[in-house]
Amino acid sequence: MGGGIGCLGLIIIAIIFFSSALSGEISTGLVWFCIIGGIVASFGGLLIDSMRKGNLASELIGKMKETLNQVEDFETTQEYISTDRESMLAIDETNKKVCIINNKYDNVSYLSQTFGKYDYEYYVFPYQDILQSEILEDGVTITKTSRGSQIGGALLGGALAGGVGAIIGGLSGKTKGTNEVKKVQLQVVVNNTRKSFHRITFLSRDEPFSKDNLLYRNANKEITHWHNILSHIINRIDKEDKSLDNTNVHKGEKPVNLVANELKKLAELKGSGIITEEEFIILKKKLLLK
Repeated sequence: MGGGIGCLGLIIIAIIFFSSALSGEISTGLVWFCIIGGIVASFGGLLIDSMRKGNLASELIGKMKETLNQVEDFETTQEYISTDRESMLAIDETNKKVCIINNKYDNVSYLSQTFGKYDYEYYVFPYQDILQSEILEDGVTITKTSRGSQIGGALLGGALAGGVGAIIGGLSGKTKGTNEVKKVQLQVVVNNTRKSFHRITFLSRDEPFSKDNLLYRNANKEITHWHNILSHIINRIDKEDKSLDNTNVHKGEKPVNLVANELKKLAELKGSGIITEEEFIILKKKLLLK
């Protein structure tokens, strides 16, 4: 809206100037009036637009915090709200849970009351359902941590069945970087077949800028912190899984590698359409409870 007001001011000044030019009544005072008026209109529009976005950002932060307060049995110990106010990530270290809040709508415009829609929903996951944490820069993987135990890997394969695996890749970590970037995001893969991954934006700009920029350095510091937290959770659960795998083998129970293979087969059946998603969930639960 601020940009529109600024443009309107410039149009009015242009009309005054050209009307005077046509009538041959251009004076030095008029010229300076048009120059100063144009500058004031431009900066005024930008200022109004900035204030409106700031007010909207504060309002959306309040809405997300209200949504988080609706989550039962969740005590927030750390939280992060994305720069675009589209998502929120929170940790409950006491109850070992992760909460992700997302906007139900995919907005193209950045913090726009005119073109944007905001309605939040939350997802809560126990630590064992966090399968992968990945830092993305302009959609490219920079680094990631994934579940490596047999059962964890099988769950990750099931979560990625249906197309997401092509984006995320395998279980091994890879690193890639460039000198400029526009968007920095944290991608979290979870054990949920309906919504298998979530992205939280830490930095987003229309034009690329250098990684020496202070904004990028701050965003990189913040996203690294959260990636490290999730990596610690993943590695901790992995260690517990592997310990359980060894215990079951010593007890003569069904080897976990067979369970992992059966889980992968179920994921393939679901991906090919032989079984429905509901059947997949039921069969997976029965298999894990054996």
